[in-house]
Amino acid sequence: MKNKLILFILLTFIIISCSKGEKYIKQDDNGRKILVGNFTWEEWQKEMNWHIEGYFEINPTELDKLKSYLKQNTDLTILIFAGSWCGDTKSELPKFMKLLETVEFDKYELIGVDRDKYEPTGKHKTYFINRVMTVVVLEDGKEIGRITEFPVESWEADLVQILNKIPTH
Repeated sequence: MKNKLILFILLTFIIISCSKGEKYIKQDDNGRKILVGNFTWEEWQKEMNWHIEGYFEINPTELDKLKSYLKQNTDLTILIFAGSWCGDTKSELPKFMKLLETVEFDKYELIGVDRDKYEPTGKHKTYFINRVMTVVVLEDGKEIGRITEFPVESWEADLVQILNKIPTH
């Protein structure tokens, strides 16, 4: 009976520990870090030490449009699904985060996924994530658009195009 009680307590502890873990860091077979779950950009930077590679310029006209949309639409949230193991994410995430910083938009979630596109909150299933980096734009919790891997024109222009779909109030 004592062994069953100890086993029950141990299993309960493991289940509680796992269910509360919204983020963790593991390593792949080559020893590279894989960030899984919700991270702040600061935490991501601390772990990965990524920066903008090469030339990156934000279009001032599109930037002004983006700022205007973001001020008018306060019910927007952006989900960023990223892979710390992915070259596309390494190239594009610092640029996208610089854009969000420039427009002073902080209503985003940075969600790390493993190579199977898994993360512990289940949002990868809700939003059918099969490529990274994927940016999902939500208004009132409903998806209004997404950018997958790379923008077509630029991050700011593609976001403006998505936000153009929102009816003016």
